[in-house]
Amino acid sequence: EICHSARVEGDHLGYDIKSFNKDGTVRFIEVKSTTLDQNTPFFVSRNEVSQSIELSPSYWIYRVYGLDLDTRKANFYKIHGDFDSVCVLEPQTYKATIKNGDEE
Repeated sequence: EICHSARVEGDHLGYDIKSFNKDGTVRFIEVKSTTLDQNTPFFVSRNEVSQSIELSPSYWIYRVYGLDLDTRKANFYKIHGDFDSVCVLEPQTYKATIKNGDEE
């Protein structure tokens, strides 16, 4: 049984797919894809990182690479665990809020 959670419930869950292992336990899957090679860096949200940590025993990252958009063929590999444990995370963007009194 598979549920494309990001489509059904929205993109706020921190994972894309909710699936089940043969023994009935849940598997949370975040899919990261690229048309480039398997070592191409990818973006991950703060929510995805925090959810991967919270759901770590059941969290999987499916890395799709070499995606051919015409044929829809690709390669992939799976990584079990949270982003913080299995990836080098580098901050790329910041959320900025103007401090009170600093406006003109």
